[in-house]
Amino acid sequence: MNTVACRTSFVLFIATFVALSGGSAAAAAQKAGYVGSTTCKKCHVPEANSWSQTVHSRMMRTMEQDKKTGVVDVAATQPPFSTKDVAYVLGNMRKLLFLKKGDNGFAVVPHQYDLTAASWEPLNVEQWDHLFGSGADRTPAKPELLNWNDRCAACHTTGYDPKARTFAEASIACEACHGPGAKHSASRKRDDIINPAALRGEKANHVCAQCHARGNDTSGKYPYPVGFKPGGDLSDSFVFAQPIKGDNSDLFWGNGMARKHHAQYNEFIQSKHFQNGLHCFECHEVHAFRPVPASPETRLMAHTERFLLKARARFICFKCHTSRETEFSAEEPGTGGKIVDQHTHHPPVITETVRDGKSVSEPRMQLTKMHCGDCHMPREETGTASYDIRAHTFKIPSPSDTIAYGAPNACNDCHAKETAKWAEQWIVRWRSERTKTLK
Repeated sequence: MNTVACRTSFVLFIATFVALSGGSAAAAAQKAGYVGSTTCKKCHVPEANSWSQTVHSRMMRTMEQDKKTGVVDVAATQPPFSTKDVAYVLGNMRKLLFLKKGDNGFAVVPHQYDLTAASWEPLNVEQWDHLFGSGADRTPAKPELLNWNDRCAACHTTGYDPKARTFAEASIACEACHGPGAKHSASRKRDDIINPAALRGEKANHVCAQCHARGNDTSGKYPYPVGFKPGGDLSDSFVFAQPIKGDNSDLFWGNGMARKHHAQYNEFIQSKHFQNGLHCFECHEVHAFRPVPASPETRLMAHTERFLLKARARFICFKCHTSRETEFSAEEPGTGGKIVDQHTHHPPVITETVRDGKSVSEPRMQLTKMHCGDCHMPREETGTASYDIRAHTFKIPSPSDTIAYGAPNACNDCHAKETAKWAEQWIVRWRSERTKTLK
């Protein structure tokens, strides 16, 4: 693509931004070096097309955009308020929230639409406080907490400036992860843009952690980093919330696992994966779009897999955990069933496999019923519903954690009708059997 085309798309981006946000916001975006996803798409068509199908791209949209990309016709649901003045729609999986322009930024309409129940429900101050937090002091929530700019804006937009209350682009666009692209757009040089995959150490994970972590900016005023750009050190502009071992807190259980959403990084730094230098996008795919069969569940996921994994959830762990040194060795299929049984205490399924022209019975893990994440990544955190987000410590929360802290545990996540005491008895029994085997 020639330079004229690049400049033309940048002008179109600015013109569109002026229409949506006013001249001052567009000027601020241009000054900060943002060009917008429309410009990026001129050269990076496959990546842009895939990104456009992800939840990141649909994090925040105008009512007009929602008519084209939303999962429900809002007007047809008979909302309990006038949508005439709604500036933006938030969400596309389980809940829809609505923003109206106020005197001091955007305010959240006190109503939300539940996509699962297909019904409207009130969004009161108390619930807002529960979902997004009101600070470590846990003082009673005040109406001004419904000001979206101070509480949430940075992680629903690209290039947000809390002082000017402006943003470069709605939703999590290309430059949220790659940084401002004006220099790269003009020069076309690889070194003039951040490629998160090329970053080393924690700077790679910080690209994701800027939104997937709990804490405050260094001033303590905002629950998101201020001034951070991909490629930088997030700890320079953000103080990560820390669990208190053995004690429940507002954000964490006594076992260190998060109680609320967007705390994946706070958990990840407690894991052996982190200690061994793994990055978020070794498991997560940030661009690729993989369609899934339509169902009542997947229709709420922006027509893509919710977590954008590089492989199906039931297989993602085997990318690394299939060598001879691990318990699930693909090189020794004859012993696979025994190993799976010993590791999970859940018997594998016997399946027929053809090998060398002969039918052979081989044990296989019950991947259709359970997978590694059911034990190592159970649903611990609360997002739009109680305990609907999987943990990222990769540790197995024991029934004893439920007894001690009231925290959810891996066993009862599936065996919901049983008690934590029942599950703990099984754990004690298995440990006893393992001890006898090792003697």
